[in-house]
Amino acid sequence: MTINAPLNIEFSAKKIVTNQDLASTYGSGKADVFSTPAMIAFMEGTCNEWFSQYLPEGNISVGAAIHIKHLKPTPEGSEVTCIASYVGTEDRLHKFMTRVYDESELIGEGYQLRGVVNKVNFEKSTQQKHR
Repeated sequence: MTINAPLNIEFSAKKIVTNQDLASTYGSGKADVFSTPAMIAFMEGTCNEWFSQYLPEGNISVGAAIHIKHLKPTPEGSEVTCIASYVGTEDRLHKFMTRVYDESELIGEGYQLRGVVNKVNFEKSTQQKHR
């Protein structure tokens, strides 16, 4: 399947760190700071949302692998920005580079790989696990 998404074009998303995003609420730690799982979800969501516009009808992207570094803590109420770019394919998966900043500095960086699947078939095959 050919995907005609432009390479190396930066795109971004912003969000405010809420109580639900904190490590202490998320369950990934005890500190009242932006959690690593919430940062990963923000990175994945940013790439998924942008990439969706280039996928054939009926297809979605799904996370396959992620490698990130969470570099600095960020408190509740801060605005965070994810800046990402699509860099092409790696073993039939689509690769995205991501960086996350709060108002003052880089707080996380890494890459993710996303697969492209037919939504109906993917969900149907997943439901087969219950049988």
